[in-house]
Amino acid sequence: FDLARTIISNRINVVHSHDLGSLIYAALARVLSGFRVRHIHTQHSFVGLTKNRKEITYHRLFSWLASKITVVNADMKRIYRVLGVPDSKISVVENAVELGSLPVKCSRQALRSRLIKNCAEGIKTRLKPYVEDKWILHLARIHPAKGQLNSIAIWEALSETVRSKAVLIIAGYEAQSGELERVRSRALESVDAERILIIPGTDSPAEWIRAADIYLSPSNYEGRPLGPIEAIMAEVPVVVSKIPGHRFLNNYSEQFSLLEPDRAASLVESIFKSLADQDFKLKLAECRKSVSRRYSAARMVREYLRLYRGGEYAGYKAEPGAEACCALAGTIK
Repeated sequence: FDLARTIISNRINVVHSHDLGSLIYAALARVLSGFRVRHIHTQHSFVGLTKNRKEITYHRLFSWLASKITVVNADMKRIYRVLGVPDSKISVVENAVELGSLPVKCSRQALRSRLIKNCAEGIKTRLKPYVEDKWILHLARIHPAKGQLNSIAIWEALSETVRSKAVLIIAGYEAQSGELERVRSRALESVDAERILIIPGTDSPAEWIRAADIYLSPSNYEGRPLGPIEAIMAEVPVVVSKIPGHRFLNNYSEQFSLLEPDRAASLVESIFKSLADQDFKLKLAECRKSVSRRYSAARMVREYLRLYRGGEYAGYKAEPGAEACCALAGTIK
């Protein structure tokens, strides 16, 4: 009721909701305000949807009350079709990365020194001995869908020689109760456990990405993740699981089946060998240029403004050269 009164008294024209909870509130407020507001709803992912009949019902019902549904990839659009939402109501608007949020370029060692200085004392003590080693970063919410246990399995599949000069950093806020403890327990059982660092959350993800040698995302499920895009724009090699949510990264990353941690470990080791190669660095730079054009914040804002004004968005139209395939995938031997 409060939201409906706010819409009416302030003559609000557009309400934009994100994910299920705010969808319900915004849809009901639209009804109570006499449908005088345009309601745009964005759904970022559907983690666990098939296991929750109540959520399926809520999505099906309240999506019908929205003016427009936006999703972050084509796979999610197909899910809405299955839920019975008409195709004309659904638009794909890809997520964006704000370029200005990434730190200016400086040496990796300088970035690491700054990060370590700002870490909690316990993390600082553990990380400082590895400032010159190779950093494998898994940056994501700590949740079963994000695959932190997969990262540890990949770590164990690395050769002893590689592990002796590397560190696995798992950073993220706990998103499911008990999962952080489960990941910690598994890490303690692993080989070279002292080289696995678990950082429960960070306020400077872009700096961690810049400081890494490899960005690892062995997720079991993703909608349209921003982390790999930020890594590509920071010219950090990306290794991801071969799942639908990572399909858009085909031309910008190395991919592996979740059933093959040995394959992922092999990719990591190959990238370590290529880091100093000038041709490899040039390919990373080409990937950054292509991704920065496609996933700019300005592009996303234009798409949403068009939807706010009642226009239809037919899909992302690349500027000349923006869709050029950088073909990082397959260059690692």
